[in-house]
Amino acid sequence: LVNKQDVECGKYNLWIGLSFGNPWFSKENLRDLIELGIKYTKSKLLVLLTGEIHAINLVALDKIKKEKAIEISINEELIRRKEIEGILSEIGADMNKVTVASYSDIVSENFVMQRKAFEGEFEKRQEFYNEIIAIVAEYFEARGRTITKERIDLAAKYVINELPLFVDAVNCGGQSFNVLLYPGLGKIDLLVDKILSGDYFGDLKVRLKIVDISGIASVTI
Repeated sequence: LVNKQDVECGKYNLWIGLSFGNPWFSKENLRDLIELGIKYTKSKLLVLLTGEIHAINLVALDKIKKEKAIEISINEELIRRKEIEGILSEIGADMNKVTVASYSDIVSENFVMQRKAFEGEFEKRQEFYNEIIAIVAEYFEARGRTITKERIDLAAKYVINELPLFVDAVNCGGQSFNVLLYPGLGKIDLLVDKILSGDYFGDLKVRLKIVDISGIASVTI
């Protein structure tokens, strides 16, 4: 968890990850979050759209076929992108200070390496696996979905695909973004703390080869 004062003094480049499955991200809340990010970011704000991995949740949670889930996710990302562009226009944002990107825009060689490290640790079916499954199970229960091993293992892929974002700075367009602004903390934040401490999951932290440790700032709108 990042120190609030460090964020408010403009120490970090901030980013927002728009979670398609989180009802908190209404247009009004997103506008307030973007304005907050622009106000406190060091030089630039990143707004990240995660439609490409949202399809995983649609298959796991809603039993939608993969091809249809991809189509829905692409369309939803286009809608949300237009919404964000409208917000930026409404608030008169300096577009030199804001980048709107897709998941594929931030997947670097280092990101892929870290994702593979997480996948390998998950496949061991040990402590890290149990932590991921607990996160996913909570997600299922909150949405009233039936938990099965097949569905929960599939949904775990979503968590693994986003974990590199939380342990290392997000890189986009030659710029590094160090701190995520997010409404509230949960089990995944506790998992990230364990990973970064280096005291859990064997040598996982070493294998991640973290370049610039990132952080999460819990915000209230």
